[in-house]
Amino acid sequence: MSHWKSAVDAAIAANSHRPESKYLQLATIRRDGRPAARTLVFRRFQEATHSLIFCTDKRSEKVAEMDDNPNVEACWYFPETRQQFRFMGKLRGIGLREGFPEETDLRRVVWRGLTDDSRRSFAWPAPGEEAAALEAFNVEIPSPVEPLDTFILLLLEPEEVDALDLRTHPHRRVRWSINNGIWTGSPRNP
Repeated sequence: MSHWKSAVDAAIAANSHRPESKYLQLATIRRDGRPAARTLVFRRFQEATHSLIFCTDKRSEKVAEMDDNPNVEACWYFPETRQQFRFMGKLRGIGLREGFPEETDLRRVVWRGLTDDSRRSFAWPAPGEEAAALEAFNVEIPSPVEPLDTFILLLLEPEEVDALDLRTHPHRRVRWSINNGIWTGSPRNP
C-alpha cells in the first residue's frame, strides 16, 4: 500500500492536462459554527511536511475563520482517474506575522510563480465587502519580486487523508493517519 502522497502525486500527473484538476474545495468553520466551503487553487506541497499550499488575501473571511478554528477539511476530485482525496487537518497562514526565513522564502517563491493578473488581485479592494466602483480594480501590476502585505500562503497540515479510488469494483478506500510523525494506512469499506 503506497503512501497517500504518492497516490496524490500520480493523480496530479495523470490529470495535469485538465485545468480543473488543480482546484479543490476547502471547508472551514464560521464564527457562528456553520461550515463555509470554497474552491481554492492548489499551488504545491511543502516538501518537509507534505502540507498543501494555497494562496489567499489576508483580508478574506477564511483567514478570520482559521484564526478562530484552524480545523478544516479539503476534498479534491480527479476526474480523469476517478479518485477522491479528503484531507482533514489544521490550516495556518504564512505572511500574517513574522515567520521563519524558509517560510518567507516560500511565500516569495509562490508569489513569483503567480500570473500578473493573480498578483494584481491582491491590490484590489477587500474581498467580501460591498462592491467597489470598477475603477478601484484598475490597479498597477505589483512587483513580481516582493509579495504585497495582503498576500498570504495557507498551509493545510494534514492529520488524516481519506483516499477513494472509484475505478475499481468494488471501489477501494484507504484512510491514512499520522501518529508521532509516521503515516499509516488502513483499508476501509468504500
